[in-house]
Amino acid sequence: MTQQTNHHSGTANGSRCVVLDTASYCLLLKGDSPPFSAEERSLLIAESPEEACDFQCLLGDACQPFLSQEYRRIHPGLYEKLEAIAISGWNNDAPFGIDTAAHLMKKLPLDLNCLINSPIALSPNDPLPALIQKNLVHKHVEANVLVSEPFTAGRLRYFNIFSETAELKFDHQSPHVQGLLILEALRQAGIASAHYQGLPLDGKLALLNYNTSFYHFLEQESPIICRCYTDFTSSKTSDDAEACIYMQVFQWGRLCADAILKGFACTNAERYEQKEQRLKKIIERHKTNFDSKLKRMYESMVSTQCM
Repeated sequence: MTQQTNHHSGTANGSRCVVLDTASYCLLLKGDSPPFSAEERSLLIAESPEEACDFQCLLGDACQPFLSQEYRRIHPGLYEKLEAIAISGWNNDAPFGIDTAAHLMKKLPLDLNCLINSPIALSPNDPLPALIQKNLVHKHVEANVLVSEPFTAGRLRYFNIFSETAELKFDHQSPHVQGLLILEALRQAGIASAHYQGLPLDGKLALLNYNTSFYHFLEQESPIICRCYTDFTSSKTSDDAEACIYMQVFQWGRLCADAILKGFACTNAERYEQKEQRLKKIIERHKTNFDSKLKRMYESMVSTQCM
């Protein structure tokens, strides 16, 4: 999952600035300044010490904190705390929920220093990674799979999104990727994320809420990247629970869409079937009540017309 094969063409690796050894990001607090010239996209500005700790938990050792001597004097112990989180932060349980993660990730540029050494395609000349296994996105036919095998860095998971599927047909050609296709691709990425977080293969994810925002068109011929975060974890012995996944869509390093998907995770098919049977009884009761209401209304209308 964390392969380090460098297959990317185009810009030479040596021309990229790696901030502070191998860290992809340099973390600063608002009001402080770095002692060197770094690429702007590699700098993260935290609004507060609390937000700095959250960034460090999210990114682990991919993020190197920097505090000037003056800032260390004002906030004693903060630098040591950030360094400790960098070493072990993302190895612990998920530190925060989806809302906090979404707030942080909206400030977070793509980790190009990491992705350029991954199977994820960044530019049109890069080979696309393999399709994810179809059972991980609940498909029976491989031609309907829209996401790649993932690449994981810290708490974040990356997929390439593909622009063609056998099960969606559009009535016109477009130079852009259709929004409906992106919705389905993100749904698949969300399902796959739940399985990678421990949901057994025979587990199910029932959609509860799907909130998506689109910001820019996506080109057909250029790689699309999906970046995901979830605080959901599961196993065969876990209780059924709500799973929330925050997802972002990038092309050419620009955020083009994001979504929060919430689903109810059933850890096995038997539990899912039990819930389905209960739902069927509720639906049948609702249908009977609705049908009775319509019948009374029709009878009242006929009675009125006969008077």
